[in-house]
Order: sequence, then structure tokens, then C-alpha cells
Amino acid sequence: MRHPLPYETLRRVGLATSARSREITKMDAVTRPAPSDATYAPRDLSRHGVWSIRALRVKLYGIATADQGITQADFGTARTFIRDDVLAKLKATGSDASLGFAIIHRGTEGVTLAVHWWEEGSILCHAVHRQRFDGRPSDVQDRGTIGCVWELAVIDAETRAWRDTMMTPRPSPEIYLKTVLAASQV
Repeated sequence: MRHPLPYETLRRVGLATSARSREITKMDAVTRPAPSDATYAPRDLSRHGVWSIRALRVKLYGIATADQGITQADFGTARTFIRDDVLAKLKATGSDASLGFAIIHRGTEGVTLAVHWWEEGSILCHAVHRQRFDGRPSDVQDRGTIGCVWELAVIDAETRAWRDTMMTPRPSPEIYLKTVLAASQV
């Protein structure tokens, strides 16, 4: 069993009892990723109402670094992505999803469009598109990306909103659509 603590700490508390323990912790030191240079700083959060695109209604959020804002081009790309990609995915899978939320995130390296929808009463599905500022291709779909720390704050709030408004004896889609993350930053 791998243990996240260094060998010396394990030895001191009596958990490192063999040469194998030392070998495992040495392997951990080699395989652990190097610390990231990224430092967390809050980003601006904006709300842009509810978009109805065919049968799907999504609450729209924007996340941006302090020196940027969500552009009209970002809105256009998001609308096209939902209409052409997300709705095609829903149709192909036979989904009857009608409620969800979308995030346009203008970060330091590109713009991410994350569209989430609810199925089967409690399952959150998503599709993501990323356009890098440097033009290089993005692999977010291949990696199975869920979201970054800023997007996860919105996902958490939306999960709570869904649970509180739709997973009740009297579900209310209208109250769900009006329940938004009120913070100005995430």
C-alpha cells in the first residue's frame, strides 16, 4: 500500500517497518508531479440568465480573470457549441434532458465552454470545448476533464441547487433556473 507520507515520518510513527516501505516512498518521490507554478487567485463570476436552445434550458455563467471579460464572440461560440454539439449528443443518446447550466471560462490560456445537463433525476452529464489562445489543439475531451478549481465552484453550487429544488417531493424547474451562485468571484 502506498502511503503519502515520507519514509522518515512513517518510521517515526511506527508505520515504516521494512525496506519495502522505504522503496515505496522513494518511488512516490519520483512519480509525484512537480509542484505547479500556478497560484490560486479568485476570478470574476458573472451570470447571464437562462438560455433556451430548443428543449434545453441552461443557466449561463461566465468566469474570467481580472483583466478579461466574456466577449460577444465567446457567447456566439457557446451558443453554437450547445446547438450543434451538445444537442446532437443528447439526440444521439436518446436523452430527454431539459435543464442544466453552462460555463464560459476565459482563463489565462484559452476559453473553455463547459455545458452540463441533468439526466435520470440525479446524473450530471457534460460536454466541454476548449479553444486555446495560442491556437494549439486542446485535449480536454481526451483527458476526460471535468473542470478546473474555478469551474468546480459553480458545479458545486449547481449540484446543491439541483438537490434542493429538483430532488424533493415537489420538484420545481422554475425555482432551479432562478437559483444561481450569487458570489462575485470564485
